[in-house]
Amino acid sequence: MFNYLSLSIQYTFTLKKRSILQLLAFLCFMFGFLTLLLSLLGLEFSYLAWLDRMPGLMPLMVKLGMLFGGIVLAYLSSTDWRRQD
Repeated sequence: MFNYLSLSIQYTFTLKKRSILQLLAFLCFMFGFLTLLLSLLGLEFSYLAWLDRMPGLMPLMVKLGMLFGGIVLAYLSSTDWRRQD
């Protein structure tokens, strides 16, 4: 009985952690995509204006990092590592 309850709580915690990571991945991907799109149009998010004031290619690298980091984080959070063969 206690073992089943422990597994149930652990599964629920894992499910919550997984959904939080997927939400974070989605937000990271969307902000990365939208900042790239807006910079092509000559616009910017007001709360990310500090990013465009960085020198050189740094803003582009950070935006691409957000974009691809969101994709990688979504993949890693949706993979069930215990069921892999």
